[in-house]
Amino acid sequence: MDEGQIRQPVPEPVTLETLGSVALSSSDFFCEVGRRLSAATGDVREMAYWFQRLSVTVLRYNFVLIQPHATAVAAMRKAVCFNP
Repeated sequence: MDEGQIRQPVPEPVTLETLGSVALSSSDFFCEVGRRLSAATGDVREMAYWFQRLSVTVLRYNFVLIQPHATAVAAMRKAVCFNP
């Protein structure tokens, strides 16, 4: 690459599973981001923080997906069963 050229970002498809399964290319990508975060902040724990943030993001996303369903099930139970 020439000095004057601007580097273009390369899209990286990532996958995360609730039970911990991560594709190899995604794992490599997440580790690289963690290494860069650690280098930028000077904190070696930054990679661990990064993986914790990813985990919390997956949990929150799953909650958003199931929450309307859980609310509907609770309403049906309340309507069918006479005790709330």
